[in-house]
Amino acid sequence: MKIEIGQIITQIISFLIMLWVMKRYAWKPLLAILDERRDKIQADLDAIEQEKAKNAALAKEYQAKLDEIDALAEEKSKKAIEEGKKMALKIQNEAHSKAKEIVHKSQEDLQKELLKAKTQLKSEIVDMAFLASKKVLQMNLDTEKQKSLILDFVEKMESP
Repeated sequence: MKIEIGQIITQIISFLIMLWVMKRYAWKPLLAILDERRDKIQADLDAIEQEKAKNAALAKEYQAKLDEIDALAEEKSKKAIEEGKKMALKIQNEAHSKAKEIVHKSQEDLQKELLKAKTQLKSEIVDMAFLASKKVLQMNLDTEKQKSLILDFVEKMESP
C-alpha cells in the first residue's frame, strides 16, 4: 500500500470545502431545528410539570372537600341519633303518662263500681230485711219459729 500525498491533500481540501458548505448552508438550519426541538421538549416538560402541580392542588382540594363532607355526614349522623333518642324518650314518657292515666281511670271506675255494688247490696239487704220483718209481723210465731226464720234469712243473705 502506497500512500499518495496528492490524494490525501485532495481529500482534506474536499473535507474542508464540504465542512465550509455545511457550515454555511446546512449547519445553521440543522442547529435551528435541534434548538427548536429542544425548546419544544422543554416547553412540553414544563407544561407537564404545571399539569402535575395543578393535579396535585386539585387532589388536595378534593381531599379537603371529602374530609369536610365526611365531617358533615358524621355531624348529621350524630344529630340524627340524638334526635332519635329524644323522640324515643318523648314517646316513652308519653306512654308512661298514658299508662298512668289508664291505671288512674281504671281505679276510679273500680271505685265507682264498688260503690255501686255496695249501694245495690245495701238496697237488697234493706229489701230482704223489710220482707223478713213483714213475714214476721204477718205471722204470729213463737220464738222457735222466729229464730228459724231469721237463720233462714241470714243463710239466704250469705249465699249469693
